[in-house]
Amino acid sequence: MPREICCVVCETDKGEGIQLYTSFLCVDCERKIIQTSPSDPDYKYFLSRLKKIRTELLS
Repeated sequence: MPREICCVVCETDKGEGIQLYTSFLCVDCERKIIQTSPSDPDYKYFLSRLKKIRTELLS
């Protein structure tokens, strides 16, 4: 059973996903991001959540 890690987007502990630098992105959020078009209002939300990864690297 995979170890559960907190997703940087949904902030839920999940077992499957990808590691991005020091952050984790769950499979569910990865799918939503891929399927969201740039004109969708959720697109900006996903961008703001993913910017946390960049901010963590600069700290």
